[in-house]
Formats: sequence, structure tokens, C-alpha cells
Amino acid sequence: MASRLWRRVGRGCRLAFRACRWLFWALLLVLLGTLLLLDHVGLPASWKTVLQEQVRRQGLDLEFARLRLRLISGVVADHVLVRPTGEGTVPRLEAEQVRLDLNFGDLFRGRFSVEGLDIVKGRFIGGQDVTTSDRFPWPVDQIQARVLFLPDGTWELQEFRAKAGPIRCTLSGRLRQAIGLRQWPHLALRPKVPAGEGDSASQLSRSWRQWWAQWDVSEPVELRGRFEIDALHPETLELQLQVRAPRVSSPRVRLERLWIRAMTKPGVSKPSAPTRLPSWQVELQAVEATMPDVRAEQLRKLRIRLEAEPSAEEPLWHVTGTGEVETVRALWGKLTRLRVETHAVASPTPFSLTWLRWQVTAEEVETDLARIESLHLSGEGQPRLSTGPTLEAEPWRWWASWQFSTSGRVDRVALPDLTLHALEWHLQWHAPELVLEHLVMHFPSGPVSAEARFRADSDELQVRLHAEADPRHFDRWLTERSRRWLDQFQWDQPPRIETEARVKLPAWPWQSTAWSEVWRSGISLAGHIELLQARYRGFKAERVSTHFHYENGTWRFSDLIVQRPDGQVQADYRVRPWERDYQWRFRWQLPLEAVAPLLGSNQLHWLTFYRGQYPILVEGEVRGAFLQPESVAGECRIVCTNFLIRDLPVDRFEAMLGYTNGRLRLLEPRLERAEGRMTAQGLTLDFATQHVHFTNLLCHDGIDKVAAAIGPRTARVLAPYRFETPPLLHLEGTVPFRGMQGADLRVTVDGKAFRWWRLNLAGVRGNIHWKDHQICLTNVQAQGYGGRLAGWAWFDESAAVGTDFRYELTATEIDLSALMRDLQPKPSRVEGLLDLHLVMHHGNTADWRTWNGSGEAVLRDGWLWSIPVFGVLSAPLDALVPGLGRSRVTSGRASFSITHGVLRSEDLECRAAAMRLLYRGQLGLDGRLDAVVQAELLRDTWLVGRVLSLALWPVSKVFECRITGTLAEPKVELLHVPRVLTIPLRPLQTLRDWLESPHSSSAQP
Repeated sequence: MASRLWRRVGRGCRLAFRACRWLFWALLLVLLGTLLLLDHVGLPASWKTVLQEQVRRQGLDLEFARLRLRLISGVVADHVLVRPTGEGTVPRLEAEQVRLDLNFGDLFRGRFSVEGLDIVKGRFIGGQDVTTSDRFPWPVDQIQARVLFLPDGTWELQEFRAKAGPIRCTLSGRLRQAIGLRQWPHLALRPKVPAGEGDSASQLSRSWRQWWAQWDVSEPVELRGRFEIDALHPETLELQLQVRAPRVSSPRVRLERLWIRAMTKPGVSKPSAPTRLPSWQVELQAVEATMPDVRAEQLRKLRIRLEAEPSAEEPLWHVTGTGEVETVRALWGKLTRLRVETHAVASPTPFSLTWLRWQVTAEEVETDLARIESLHLSGEGQPRLSTGPTLEAEPWRWWASWQFSTSGRVDRVALPDLTLHALEWHLQWHAPELVLEHLVMHFPSGPVSAEARFRADSDELQVRLHAEADPRHFDRWLTERSRRWLDQFQWDQPPRIETEARVKLPAWPWQSTAWSEVWRSGISLAGHIELLQARYRGFKAERVSTHFHYENGTWRFSDLIVQRPDGQVQADYRVRPWERDYQWRFRWQLPLEAVAPLLGSNQLHWLTFYRGQYPILVEGEVRGAFLQPESVAGECRIVCTNFLIRDLPVDRFEAMLGYTNGRLRLLEPRLERAEGRMTAQGLTLDFATQHVHFTNLLCHDGIDKVAAAIGPRTARVLAPYRFETPPLLHLEGTVPFRGMQGADLRVTVDGKAFRWWRLNLAGVRGNIHWKDHQICLTNVQAQGYGGRLAGWAWFDESAAVGTDFRYELTATEIDLSALMRDLQPKPSRVEGLLDLHLVMHHGNTADWRTWNGSGEAVLRDGWLWSIPVFGVLSAPLDALVPGLGRSRVTSGRASFSITHGVLRSEDLECRAAAMRLLYRGQLGLDGRLDAVVQAELLRDTWLVGRVLSLALWPVSKVFECRITGTLAEPKVELLHVPRVLTIPLRPLQTLRDWLESPHSSSAQP
């Protein structure tokens, strides 16, 4: 019974199990069919409406073609458009599929609750009627994302992936109170509007999109980010974003291995401004950034921070940026470890900067011209607050609406051949004025400071400069001619320069030809220069100072003062570089030796003639043109005291000097010495023709002193002519520097106590005319030896040998005794008064045989017997009649001629009381004698002289003899007494012995 019961129970269980199994399979089949139906056909419209409403409550509008239920994916919407709930042309998300995560717990309770969305193959599109320029430059597609709808209207974005052109995006985050997206004023895109309409925000958006469209990304860019924000309070945004790009480029820049990290911090809201943007921080790094002609290597730590300040009207953006670059290379050089810091304040609508501050530092800067160890720049700027002038000229028009100030400093600037310790400046711009308040350059030798002020409306620049640095630091910026000029100066301390300048700049754009005109007429400057312990070409000065002025192409140094222990120089210097002329006004009071270094070698030769310790006073003016010696002209007054010229002492020299056309004129020169003086109306040195012109020169000084001062050659020529007391000389005419050609000099001499050879005259006066190679002496008059002399002479130096000459001499009442005392070295008795007239028609000093002339001599009350040629008959006549041969000569006369150097006379006679001597014959200028002498006894006895002379004629013939030999040693031979007859006649032999006895020689003139 029991077993049968258990069998029935088991059979029933099996039937029930089979029924359940069939039911399960049937239900499963129905479920699968339902699911297949819901997958292919879609969910009912009621479900679609309910799910759209659920999603709308989360802040999104869903539009889809159909809603399906997938076995694995769940509820899936096909061909979906997703956009924030609200009106307007907002950007929309279009996806092929969107999976809706439903809350199954609520579903079993009969309620639909959407917990999230899974987006597959989505893309962003703009709203209707959106302009092309407002569209994003790249399509945003391949979107895959998961959005969870959390309580309190919070969205959580998980695994958002998309592709925007070359950008691969991965994003996650949380959006609280997402319903607030409807209130975002800038979310919607503006519809297309006619040209010229629309607000500034639209224009700003369009400009940003146009800028973004310029970027070219050749390799994929990876973007990862996470955010958290309250949609009702955008300032609460917290964002962390990372961008990695192997290479990006635009027309202006190319970046290699770019890495960007951005994050935000929540902003602060105020009642007056319920919305405030969050603060942004952006950090950028790149291995290399390349711009036109610039390449930045290892760009790192570029941080940007943006904060919005709430306001009752509109927020203000505060942007703070910091950037560091390891190396920046450009065509002009390289910067190492560059750091840039900026802080800007801007108004977003419309966008405009209201304030900007920056700071730039670099540890090292290298250019082709310089190397800088450190660079510091800082400044700030803002739009001009007050209404100012409108600037139309470039490049100032754009800057007219701004005002800024900037400061900078560079340390250790190394230039070729120059090291600059530091450079500082401070610059301000407030339209229309640009002011450089503080520019200081620290050179090793001293600082250079400057201030400048530029007015853009008038293109006028004002500069003030103070320099204590060595100008040789700037050699490399000077021309070769300027360097050569500057190299002539040396100083122990650099010059101190102060200057103020005013410049009228040319119109923009600046042309090189315009600057030439600016330098000529657009610059006006004035200043002061001072040097201590300076030297110019060896000329030393303790202090040099001057004020200078430049205007209309003319430099003027109005009060140049050069001070030395032994004197000073005062000058007024004007120079016009473009006209290449100059003008000096000066007052110089220095010893001549002090300026010796300024003279050339030929000038130093003349300086050796001068010796003096007292300053020379020179004041005057010089003018001329550069590199044109013929244009030099000037005049000055010169005063010298207590100096030596070739050892000739001079007490004072004073003259007015004038120089023009190669001629140096001395006007009213006056030279004073203890022994004499010299004055003139004028003295001209013509360097072109190499001549000296004298005008009314009067010299009352010793000829030997003056000749020694002129030169050794002149001293040798004039050495034989001596005046015991200084004569008075008057000179008028021309003398060549060298030689005799071109000479035309007239000299008047009036002197006393004159000596020449062995002659001594009490006074001499006459005229000398020197014409080329000829010298003519006229109106020569002299007093000496108790008588007077007069005559003329002519000399010609042009002869091939020696000097041609001719002259005429007249001597009256010459004391022969005094004359012979000077002529004869041994004393002898010669007495009488001599009158002489001598004419030399022609002669040459090289050969006495060329001498030709004539003359006449008269002697009164003389005694000549001590002269050998006249004393040959004195002894025989004294033997005949005692005292007859040595009686005084009452008169003597002779006329003679000179032919080929031989003096010939046929009527020389000497008359005494008891006799008369007659000479005829010749005398060579070499001293050789050939004459016949005859003694006529008692010829001049009163009344009976002729009778007695005739009676004694035989005796006279006995005493007639021939004289040969020389004047010093004459030889006498009787003409009418043969030698053989003198043997038995002792008296005759005695006569011959007397005649042949030696005679004392006399000096030959």
C-alpha cells in the first residue's frame, strides 16, 4: 500500500516536472520571441515616451528613430540625437546607438528609471542655421561614452572616448545639478546673421575657431581629462586635463613632443555676481618649439592661470602665466634658460585687455655681436585711461591706445674688445610721449647714463647723456677715420661728457637717405667735455674742458680750455663736416717746446733753432677746408720774450701774422734785443713760390748776429764784413728760400766803424740790389783814413766758374799812412793824402786774368820810399846828394789801365822838391812787376827847374833802371850802364849794389 502510494507520488512529480519543463521552455520561447520582437520591432511607443521623459528629467532631450530591447545590451536607442533640454541652436550629439541603463528594481515595481546612458559611435553636430565659421574645425566623432545619472541630478561620465580630427580624447568626470546646463548663456551656437551684425562674443568665438583651424596635426594627439562641476555654478569647475602631441604646427609655430597639463580650481561667487569663472592653471612642455627664424628647445613649465573676478556688470579675467625654456635659438642668437612670467586682466565681452604685467629672465644670451650672462625684463601696461591725441603715423598708431612702463637689466655683456658690467633702463609710454627715464651702462672705465623723451606726434626726440667711460670702448662702431683721429688722444682718466640733444626724426618708414638729412639739419645738441691728465700726440695737458654745440650741420666748441703748468690754450672751434671746413679762434700762451709733439719732422727742424723757457702768446684765427691745404687761411698776433734764435738772445718779438693762399704774412713785426732792434711794415713767406718778401724792414743790429741767426751759410758769407756798432739796414724786396733765382731785394745800409779784410772805415752807407744771380751795390759812400770813399759794384753769380763783377771806386784825401798801417803786417813809413778813381769794367773772381779796367791816382805831401818799388833809387840819390832820395813827395799822379789782369801805366810820376820820378810799365795782379823808372833831378826847381833838369840829363840817364820781380821783392837793373863798365868804376859798382840790395816786403792787398 505504501509502495503503491510512493509510486503514484513519484509519477506525479515526474509529470509535474515535465510540465514545468515544458512550461519553462515555452515561457523561454515566448520570452525569446518577445525579445526578438522588441529587438527588431522596438519597444512600444508608451515605453519610448516614458523613457524620454525620464531622460528629460536628467536634463537631456533624446530623439531617436526607434527604441529596442537587446538581450545583452538592454534598452538601446537607434539613431539618437542628444542635446541639453531647452530652446535654441545648441550643439547636439548624434549617435548610432545609445544604451539606456534601467533600474531593474523599479522596473519590477512597474516604474521606469534610467540610471545612465551608453553612447556608441556618436558624433557632435551643430545646431540649425549655424554659420560655417562657427563650426569646430574638426569633426568630433567615434564617440563612446557612459553617462550615469546619479541622485540629485548628478551626471557621472565614465570612459568617454572620442576623435576630433587627429585628437584622441579620453574623458571622465561628474556634473552636478546637470539641469543647470539650460542656463548656460554661451552654450548655444548663434545662428547665421547678416554681415556686420551680431555681438562681440560671437565675433570672439569666430576668431577663436579661425585661429584653431590654422593648426595642422600630422600625428595623433592624445587628450585625457577628468572633471567635476556644478552646472548651476560653473565657477565650481574642477578639471584635470592632459594633452600629448608628437608634433603640431601652424603657419607661425611648430611644436615637437608637446605635453599640456591643465587644471582648474573652483571660483568664488558673490551675491552681486552669482557667476564667476573658475581659475585655470595650464602647464605646457615641449621638446622643441619652432617659429619663423626662432627655435625653442626643451620648453617646460609653461603655466597659465585664469581667474574671473565677479562684478555687478561683468566678470574680469585674471590670467597669470609662467614659462621656462631651456634654449631659444634664432637668427640673431641664442637664449639659455629663458623664463617668462605674465599677469593680465581682461574683459571677456567684448574681449579687451585692461592691464598687463610681465617679467622675463634669461641666464645667458648669445648673439653675433654680444654675449650676456643674465637678462631681466619687467613691465606693465594698460589701455590709455584718459583721452589723448590720435596718432595716425606708423608705427605709433596701434600703440596710441596703450600706456606702459618697462624696466630691464643685463649683466656681463661681452662684446668684441669690450666688456659691459651691467646695463639698466626704465621705459615709459604714454601717448604721444615715450620716455626713457633711466639708462645706465656700467663699463670697466666708468658709467654712461642717459635719459630720452620722444614725442610721436611731432617726431621729436630729446636726449640727455652723462658719460664717464672711455670712448675707445666704442671703436668698433666708429669709422676708420674716426678711429685714427681718436687714437691720437690718450688719458689717465676717461673724459667726462654731458650732453643734451634734440632730434627731428624722419617720417616712417625710415629710409637711409632720410637719416643723412637728419644728421645735417635735424639734430641740435649741446654739452660739456672735461678731461684730466690728457695727451694729444704727445702734447700733455692737466685739464681740458669745453662746451660744445651742434646745429644745422655745424659743430662748435665755444670755450675750449687746455691747462698746463707752463700755460694754457683758449680756443673757439667751429667745424662743418658736410661742407668740410673749419674755423679756429684761439689764444695760446705756452712755451714753444710744449707744442713740439704736435709738429712734423720738417717743423721740428726749425724748432731746434729756438730756445726759450717763457710762454709764447699767440692769439688769432685759422680757417680752411679739410684735405685742402691751399684753402687754409688765418691771422694771429704773436708775442715772444726772452728766447734764443741760433744762440742769438732776443728780448721780445711781436707781430701780426696772416696766412692765405700759401702765404704767411707778418704785419708790423718788431724784434727787440739789448744790442739792437728790427721792425718792418710787412714780411711775407710765400710757400708756393718758396720766396720771402720784405716790406720796409728796418734792422738796427749787428750783421754778424743777424747772419748767425739766419744760418751758418749766411754767416760765412757775411763774416768778412763787420760793423763795430750795429748798422741801420733797410730791406725791401724778395729773397728765395733756397738759391738765388727769383731774388729781388733792395737793401740800404747805414753804419759806422766798418771792417773788411784789413780795411777799417769810420762809416759806410749805400744801396744793395740783389736781382736773381746779380748783386748791385750803388751809391756806396764811406768815411775812413781821413777821407771819403764812393762807388758802386756789380756781381753776377750765374757764371759757370767764379763770380763776374765790375765796379767803380772813388777815394778822396785818404791818409796813406793810416791805410798802410792796416794793410802792412809790419810797420813801415808811408805818408800822404791819396785820391783814387778806379773803374773795373769786367772781371771774374776765379781768374784774375779776366780783370779789365782803368783808373787814376793822385798823391799829395807823401812819403813813399819805404815801399820797395818806390825806394829803389833812394839810396843812390842819397849817396849823390844827402837827403835827395828821401825827400817828401809833394805830389804824385798816375793814370793806368787794367787789361787781362795786368795794370799798365805810362805816366806815373812822383814829385819831390829836388827831383821827379817817372814810372812806366806794368804790374800783374799776381804781384809780378815790369817797369822802368827814371829820376829827373831838380826838375821842379822854381824858375830854373827845366834848365837844371836838362843839364843833369846824363845823370838822370845813369839812374834810369828797369824794375822786375814782385812788389815785395823787386829786382833793379840799370838800363844805360853796361855791367862790364862797372868793374873799373867803383862808384858804379856801389850804385848797382845799392840797387840790388834786399828790400823789406810789403803786404799785398
